[in-house]
Amino acid sequence: MPAVRPREAARLESLLRAQLGLYGQLDGLSQRQRTCIDAQDSESLIEVLQQRQSLVDRILNTNVQIEPLLERSEQRVHEEIARLIDAVRSLARSIAERDASDRDTLQARRDAVADQLASLGRRRGAVQAYGGAQPSGPRFQDREV
Repeated sequence: MPAVRPREAARLESLLRAQLGLYGQLDGLSQRQRTCIDAQDSESLIEVLQQRQSLVDRILNTNVQIEPLLERSEQRVHEEIARLIDAVRSLARSIAERDASDRDTLQARRDAVADQLASLGRRRGAVQAYGGAQPSGPRFQDREV
């Protein structure tokens, strides 16, 4: 496999720096996502998720450009490129872990709401059972005989 030429190495480094910047933005959105989840702000959460999708699309596009360069440079990656690759991987791992935690939080909230709704339905049934039908008129009358 041929080694990366200096021009390709410079292009790879530039793409990795760009990708690191994109992951930095994604990390910021991931943190905003957590804030929206904690605040139970669904509208803002949807906004953040849309922004995240745009960044993910840009990251994927950058990956397509990086992959062939990485394949040719695997054996002779210089230190700066290796550092950038490690930084990108570390940030991606951190975002993935936060996302997993957020999914767990949202799942727990969804389950809690489902339990509350089920409990509300049981309470209504109990109230109706104890309340029963109301009599149509007075049942007892005070009369003199």
